[in-house]
Amino acid sequence: MTTPVRPCTAALLLALTATGAAAEGAAGKKGVVWESTTTMEASGMAMPPQTMRTCAPEGDWKEPPQAQPPDSKCRMTDLKQSGKTTTWKMACDGAEKMTGSGTMTRDGDTYRSVVNVSSAHGAMQMKMDGRKIGGACEVGKPLPGDTRQAEAMAMMEQSKRDMARGMEQECAKAARNMEPTLFLMQGAFTCQGTPQQAEFCKRLQTEEGFLTLSKAGAESLEGSAKLCKVDLSALRGRLCADAVKARDLAFVGASCPAERKALAQKECAGKEDSNLAPEVRDFCLRHGKELLAKDPKAKKKGASDEPEPDAKDGAVDQGKKALKGILGF
Repeated sequence: MTTPVRPCTAALLLALTATGAAAEGAAGKKGVVWESTTTMEASGMAMPPQTMRTCAPEGDWKEPPQAQPPDSKCRMTDLKQSGKTTTWKMACDGAEKMTGSGTMTRDGDTYRSVVNVSSAHGAMQMKMDGRKIGGACEVGKPLPGDTRQAEAMAMMEQSKRDMARGMEQECAKAARNMEPTLFLMQGAFTCQGTPQQAEFCKRLQTEEGFLTLSKAGAESLEGSAKLCKVDLSALRGRLCADAVKARDLAFVGASCPAERKALAQKECAGKEDSNLAPEVRDFCLRHGKELLAKDPKAKKKGASDEPEPDAKDGAVDQGKKALKGILGF
């Protein structure tokens, strides 16, 4: 069973060689008309040959001319010239990530090229044969009277606009929900440098945003602070001070170790469970359980044993004794 060539893959392959420096540098300049015939094969299945005319720069160029503008998120590396033959490697960071290599031999007014590409959908090969037709044109623009090229370029521009709108919506959602992945990742699909980054960074400096990112992990919190150019230690100190004043015990318990310890001594020490408000009880229970988790002796002795004083673990023992009435240990 063979795997058909996906339409988006085919379109991208036809645009691969449009990313070369020669085409980019010549965009908008006068050129000459060339005709290229392309055949493509993937998993043993070949597409019918496609022939189109394009505007190529006058004089020498090192990549096959294409009708599409250089916007396929592809880059060329290791470009080498040996006589009439040029070789290169490529990588594409668009919706379909690809890697590959190409070779082209130009002999006067003709050229032959082979491009091999690998993606998640398998290996593909594109062969191109071209010849110079002649006639004046403008590089990067549709040929006069060629409606197919104009339509193809219009579709690509519309696709770019649709993708931009989609990314804008995803970035807005990520900022609203404080999801750091799109803001921290690199590459073509990132929210870095977008207007939504300002909203994300603004929300980071609130209790809600800070707490959400804290739950995502220390790496996400630290990376977000670095992205937003925020002093994480100073931000934590300010938010914790505000939370203590507002008696926001949930935030203090989750994000403020020093303040939590002091508040636990004030609110929990020597108090009975029945005398505490529900939010205070939850705070004290969480604090007590964390103290127990830090003390290996408590695990060995069992929850009902009286903890033994220890000079090295004085703070832990003191905390456990203070919370004895609540936790029942």
